[in-house]
Amino acid sequence: GWTMSLGSIAGAAAMGHKGWVTARCHICNKKLDLTKDTVYYCPKCHTKGYKIFYCVADAKRLHYKCPFDGVELKIY
Repeated sequence: GWTMSLGSIAGAAAMGHKGWVTARCHICNKKLDLTKDTVYYCPKCHTKGYKIFYCVADAKRLHYKCPFDGVELKIY
């Protein structure tokens, strides 16, 4: 299921695949380190294939709701 694929992504990132480890906040474009920073994402957008992430400050500003579909943001 979903948790299995997430584990393999984390495993790949641990081996130094930089592409998986860094993302940018969709709102402020801040560089986010998926291994160290607290990063939020919308589970619904991700199932649709959108790799949209939010930093802590912007997630808070959005009241932890996705601006596109109102789904509650989760910690990545």
